[in-house]
Amino acid sequence: MMIAAYPPRSGGYVLYILLIFVSLKEKVMTTHISVIEAVAMMPQLAFDAPINIDVSHGATMAIIGPNGAGKTILSRLLSKKIPLKTGSVKIDGVDARYNDIITLSFRDIYSPAQLRDMYYQQRFNSFNSDEAPTVAEVLKGYDDKLYGKYARVCGIEDMMDKRTIALSSGQTRKLHIFRSIIENPKVLIIENPFIGLDSLSREQVGEMLSFLPTMGTTCIYVVCDVKDIPDDVDYVLPIKDRHIFPMQKKEDFLLDENLIKTLFPSSTSKKLSFPSPLYEAGDYDNAIVMKDVKISYGGRYILKDVNWTVKVGEKWSLTGRNGSGKSTLLSLVCGDNPQAYANDITLFDRRRGTGESIWDIKKRIGYVSPEMHTCYMEDIRCIDVVASGIYDTIGLFRRPTAEHLSMAREWLEVFGVGYIAEKSFIVSSFGEQRLVLLVRAFVKNPQLLILDEPFHGLDSSCKSRVQDIIEAFCAQKNKTLIMVSHYERDIPHCVTLHKHL
Repeated sequence: MMIAAYPPRSGGYVLYILLIFVSLKEKVMTTHISVIEAVAMMPQLAFDAPINIDVSHGATMAIIGPNGAGKTILSRLLSKKIPLKTGSVKIDGVDARYNDIITLSFRDIYSPAQLRDMYYQQRFNSFNSDEAPTVAEVLKGYDDKLYGKYARVCGIEDMMDKRTIALSSGQTRKLHIFRSIIENPKVLIIENPFIGLDSLSREQVGEMLSFLPTMGTTCIYVVCDVKDIPDDVDYVLPIKDRHIFPMQKKEDFLLDENLIKTLFPSSTSKKLSFPSPLYEAGDYDNAIVMKDVKISYGGRYILKDVNWTVKVGEKWSLTGRNGSGKSTLLSLVCGDNPQAYANDITLFDRRRGTGESIWDIKKRIGYVSPEMHTCYMEDIRCIDVVASGIYDTIGLFRRPTAEHLSMAREWLEVFGVGYIAEKSFIVSSFGEQRLVLLVRAFVKNPQLLILDEPFHGLDSSCKSRVQDIIEAFCAQKNKTLIMVSHYERDIPHCVTLHKHL
């Protein structure tokens, strides 16, 4: 049995030894999962035909399709979280039990059970975080030998004493992927495993996932971009508009240009125009000035001696590894971090703490982040979510005026999602939710636009449209941009300045 035809990559030596160890033992048989004539109990969740899928022993599959295609519904059907009217899901020929299949979805990664009752700014209020468990406490009860061996491979060791509320979105993703792996399920269905991870973390998680077959686990990925199909995938299952196309070998799918264009049609280029700004720009030279900024929690420095000046009209990228402090830095700008008042920070030529209110700051800023998605799971209309950006609230606590609703609808149309204005946010697909939160960031036509990983969960067609919108928006006079992404390909062309933490 050939285990590896290449030397181990950086950080992969433990995994390499484990692979050799497994090769000396009897080969582990992976799970065979099959779905036979399955139809969802609820008509609104049904596909256009009964579902028949077969993933053989040792095979790895990727489900791929655009936003709103039905990928999450399909994964929940496979894991029996959605009841079936007819048909069955079988593992090795026997009806699957509820706990045989773990589904790690976009929502699960960003809304861990331990954090659901916490508020958006709590991560930046250390005195309120003592009730949050540490990473070690979250992993307590698992086989010590199992996770002790794999923690180094996945880069978890250095996080053990951190409280979960203090983890960055990328670190949170790594933790939940790691925990799902060491639960050693028969089948692991994982949605968009690599988004939000820096390059080293993507390598670490990729190595862990590639080891699953040796543990007897069959892995099914759910992705919304051809570029995100993992290297170790054997078969691809395309899906669009609740229609499942025939499964193909990955190599055949990547060569099927017509099918890929059907799934992800090119966005039509048209001249973009935007609603007028809600507030006057005012007169200032610098959007942000930070001098020797320091942020610490429990004696641990998150940021130390940070100096940064962002002049009006500049376009910046903000980069750094997971946990480097990017979101913390942005929380100082957006008025969400109380330690801002203990630092020398000037926003829009006004020193923090000289009389301006948090609302004076926020009205000039449009902001979206993965953490915001965590706390914004409201059963309200998508148009109301967008309108909440006018009031700078997480949730809608006042009734929007007719004028504000009209403005929100105009922005939804700009992004090509006017059709979901009346749809409940909570039942929208995750790609649609991400788009709605993006629209919320733009709704004021703000002077400073801060986009923290804005392309999470978006398919390639949506990404292309949003990139065009960002470029057109930033071409307006005196618009300032800060963009966070772990993928260089996502940084807009208008960005000319770079800050690395």
